[in-house]
Amino acid sequence: MRSEVYAYRDDLDLVSDLLAGTRRMWNQSWTKKYIRKWADEDQKVYEIRRQCETVFEGLGRVVSACVGMLFARVPQMEWNASESAMTGHYANLDAMGTAGPVLCKRFADKALAHGIACILVDHTPAPGIPVTGGNERTLGLRPTWAIYERQQVLSWRTEVVYNAETLVQVVLEECRSVNDGKYGTKPVKRYRVLSLGVGESGERVARWELWEE
Repeated sequence: MRSEVYAYRDDLDLVSDLLAGTRRMWNQSWTKKYIRKWADEDQKVYEIRRQCETVFEGLGRVVSACVGMLFARVPQMEWNASESAMTGHYANLDAMGTAGPVLCKRFADKALAHGIACILVDHTPAPGIPVTGGNERTLGLRPTWAIYERQQVLSWRTEVVYNAETLVQVVLEECRSVNDGKYGTKPVKRYRVLSLGVGESGERVARWELWEE
């Protein structure tokens, strides 16, 4: 993890907890000094007070209002003839039913809350068979968009490529749900490493790795 991430991580956690509301602040006050205990305060009194304090949720209202003003009008997209496939993609950007305007609002919400957010556009790898226009849709070969919050960007590297500062590696933290037993599920943390390397002929080659804890 880069030193810059360590430097602002506590501040981002505070923003996330404030946006989550009073109950989150109560729960987090066990380990974080959100609700301070006075030097001469009895522990039982503190426990009562800790669960009585109410967080003023003004930050969430401001972020919500800003997103509302940004999207007072639904974004309109126009595609030329060579981009006709994007009409269908924009109606379902993440391949999970999220339309373009909805995903854009979610991105704006994260970016306004934490100062910045990221979108990763990935493409389903082609299977070991010839891909045609007829089976491309059946196989689900299309780009998908995924939003990453600022806290999920753990590390990055840049290099000067063709006389321009270029991002050549980024490490993203994710959490996915996996089966646990016959009926249950559990969260598993994993890390996606995206890198831009050099191929045998000197061309730039994009690579990715996925690591699970």
